[in-house]
Amino acid sequence: MNFFENKYGRKEDDKIKQYHKSRRMFAINNGQVYAADMDVDYSHAEWFKKLGWIDETNDNLIDEVTRGSLEPAGLWFYKGYNFVIDGETEKDMMLHLNEIVTKLQVPHELHLLGGKTFDKQGYACPICDYGEIGTLIGN
Repeated sequence: MNFFENKYGRKEDDKIKQYHKSRRMFAINNGQVYAADMDVDYSHAEWFKKLGWIDETNDNLIDEVTRGSLEPAGLWFYKGYNFVIDGETEKDMMLHLNEIVTKLQVPHELHLLGGKTFDKQGYACPICDYGEIGTLIGN
């Protein structure tokens, strides 16, 4: 496994690469919203490395930056290799939610999902469901 696979605790096999391609990543860094290209088959860590934000000698930003992705199940957000949420990530997300919804063209009927845990089959489960995007942004 490479450096980032070890940090995430899983090998980036074809199944994970397909998952990566099925979503669109975003990140909030220094108050600015960044959206990844569509159909990329790599993780946030690899994206951050391509942006020059982190490398194998300094990846602290993963634990600091609010990030997430638009997926069929909803708009997810979290930070860290273990996909946690806290008051800071919630505040960051709510502050930039309208911009993210516009930039990623998020359907208003999807839910905003904070944090991730994984069940025994490897499926993602949200730590918190904040409700429909449309309700949260007032549409």
